[in-house]
Amino acid sequence: MAGGYGIMSSVCQSTAILLAGEGKRGLANSTYYVGLDLGMTLGPVIGGVLYGNIDLAFFYPFLLITVPIGAVVYFFGIKSAH
Repeated sequence: MAGGYGIMSSVCQSTAILLAGEGKRGLANSTYYVGLDLGMTLGPVIGGVLYGNIDLAFFYPFLLITVPIGAVVYFFGIKSAH
């Protein structure tokens, strides 16, 4: 894990830029950072809201709901990109 976040972040960013093509690399880079920032912001916010408002026994099951929501957002994004 010591190497696990920095390396993956760089690999994912460079892959997004390469897949975007020659004329859309700036857009791909900015979209990557917007997604990264949203994920790093919304994750703790959602976790904090859940932690403060639900029984602790239901904390992880409620967080599990965010996985399909993220998948839906991803698939709609892919669909609109094509």
